[in-house]
Amino acid sequence: RKIWGECETAEQLLQDCAPTRALHPDVLQYIVDKELYVADEFQDAVGDDLDSDADADAPSTPTKDLGYLGSISRKFAGMTTEPSAYFSRDKSFTDAKDRHGLLTESRPLIGKEVDVHEHIKAAVPRDEFTSFKALPYELFDRAIRTELQNHPPGKWSADKAKKYAFMSAERVRVVLQWRKDNKVDELLTGGILPYSDCMYTNWPAFVHGQDSYGHPVLCEHPSAVKPDALKARMTVDEIMRHRIQVMETLEFMKSTSQRAHTVYKHICVIDLEGVTMSLFTGDVKSFLTEFVKLLTHRYTDSLHLMYLVNTPVVFRVMWAMLMPLLSTTTKSKIFMFGVGPNQSKKLAKQLARHGIGQECVPPCAGGTHKGTRMDDYIREAVTLHKRLNEHVK
Repeated sequence: RKIWGECETAEQLLQDCAPTRALHPDVLQYIVDKELYVADEFQDAVGDDLDSDADADAPSTPTKDLGYLGSISRKFAGMTTEPSAYFSRDKSFTDAKDRHGLLTESRPLIGKEVDVHEHIKAAVPRDEFTSFKALPYELFDRAIRTELQNHPPGKWSADKAKKYAFMSAERVRVVLQWRKDNKVDELLTGGILPYSDCMYTNWPAFVHGQDSYGHPVLCEHPSAVKPDALKARMTVDEIMRHRIQVMETLEFMKSTSQRAHTVYKHICVIDLEGVTMSLFTGDVKSFLTEFVKLLTHRYTDSLHLMYLVNTPVVFRVMWAMLMPLLSTTTKSKIFMFGVGPNQSKKLAKQLARHGIGQECVPPCAGGTHKGTRMDDYIREAVTLHKRLNEHVK
């Protein structure tokens, strides 16, 4: 490989070319170790348009192509390593409880949401509207709320109601067709899928307790995922179908909540201890991209809160680039914490503020709940689903 410019070693490149304090020393060392200073390597990892904000009118002068260093240093000069700096400060969306103590998910459609609902009813054929309403887990209402939350409409009018009705209907059509194509309604009637032990040994996920409102707490450990072991026995489609069954199980279990109010959201704790840049490259990156699409587009508005815990500096560098891709609504639900006593205290304080007790969160987030492995949780849901169907018959 050839390093651009006159520098003979990567270390010299760092000393001569990296802006002072532009990146944390640990990140710079990681770049050297993984040879991410080579331009085409970084292009593969994060895309081709990182420098799209470069000054097009700047005079053309001979410069060194520093790959990762040249672009990321310009973009994140002076970047802090304090995790709280990556919290969303935009409070344009706040899911506050009403005077009855209910969150949005537990209330019927109101105001603009009703306007959109009525415009959809008037615009689509009756049979199609009936199929919209028949979707489980309030998915129709959630689609309407998602469009209004992700794209705040400002001053309301009949024309805007029609526009949001069109966007919401399109979102619902995609979900309906996807559920039909993937036979999602059969996922709880046929039992747990084959290779479940392989799946949840090599992609461990656990369900812990519930917060004070009734939201279940799901915990994932990305560094424990073993893609090679999974692909040795399963196809990518089979792995994704397991993840669809996970989401369908969560939705079903939330729908059978014994709370007096509706609950259709859950809390995610993502333990990022040990995560490296490889999480954002190759097959893992492609798979995670499809997984994110599953969460955000097929089970819209399912996330109540997300806690990213034990975050390494390298992850925060990548997160700073991913943040602009997320909607304001999603960003407002995400909280990030690093490692160490100070971060643990901040995490505990934030959990308490959200009504999440230590008894219902995993040890990686300072809690005491050991959790139920996902395959056991799915079996429990399948059994309950069968009993309920037999009772109805």
